[in-house]
Amino acid sequence: MKIRNWLFTAICLGLFSFAAAEDAATTHKEPAHKKQAAAKNVAGTDDAAAKKKAAEDSTPKKKAAVADDVAAIKKKGVIVIGVKDASPPFGVLDKKTQTISGYDIDFAAAIAKRLGVKLQVMAVDSAGRIPRLQNGDIDLIIATMTKNAEREKVVDFSYGYFVTGQKFVVKKGAFKNLEDISKGVIGTVKGSTSEKQLRQELPSTKVELFDDYDIAFQALSEGKLDGVTTDEPILSGQLNRLPNKDKFELLPVQISLEIYGIAMRKGEKRLQEEVNNTIVAMEKSGEAEKIFDRWFGPSTSAPLLRSFRITSK
Repeated sequence: MKIRNWLFTAICLGLFSFAAAEDAATTHKEPAHKKQAAAKNVAGTDDAAAKKKAAEDSTPKKKAAVADDVAAIKKKGVIVIGVKDASPPFGVLDKKTQTISGYDIDFAAAIAKRLGVKLQVMAVDSAGRIPRLQNGDIDLIIATMTKNAEREKVVDFSYGYFVTGQKFVVKKGAFKNLEDISKGVIGTVKGSTSEKQLRQELPSTKVELFDDYDIAFQALSEGKLDGVTTDEPILSGQLNRLPNKDKFELLPVQISLEIYGIAMRKGEKRLQEEVNNTIVAMEKSGEAEKIFDRWFGPSTSAPLLRSFRITSK
């Protein structure tokens, strides 16, 4: 009898525990549609996060702004300056020594000396020089860069250190004036003020763009162009390097006045002041004129008259 009672009790307790567990499971079990909705929300959140991360990864990272570039330059002991290496006599690469020399490089050396640091020059092209400055690859641009309002929105400039005008090298006897030139095929460098000025002043001209003036003048020499346009000293330097230079001439017509400035990152007032003080002092001491004569004097391949002075006005 006791055994029967014990067995009955155990069976009842087992059934009760099973029922309680079943009720508990039923109580906490979510409907299928809610589970699907929750899963969808989680998936949607994950997808959005993934898309956001992908967008952030694909966005070019901007170098954190340096509070004072002068302090940073002096701390590392080197100033990196972007220059041209295919725009004689402003900057030209010696293929044997792999060094760049020219008018712009002499100004770069003077600035490095004033700051008491070593000079490192880096070749840049017209289209890439401002992005490389903004990315922090270089500290200054001294690369035949014309000062204008559009560029001054994104960089700061020094006082002008060279003044010139945009002209044309063309096939000898083929052109006499701008109207004639507008009917030809004219080459220049992409991303330059020369390109912008050419399209603005002679909109009907067919324009061919090149990465640098070495390539443009090679195309001219091979008869693929009627002419090349940029600033006079660059044209003069390139023309004198052509093996068949007697077939071409520098036309005495001008479509713009160009003032070259040294560019630095926006807001770097202390560096701007250091650069300005340097080039004004070079003018007063006669060093600036000596550099001009070294590259544009009567005995050079690109003789020019110096019709400007470096001033703070």
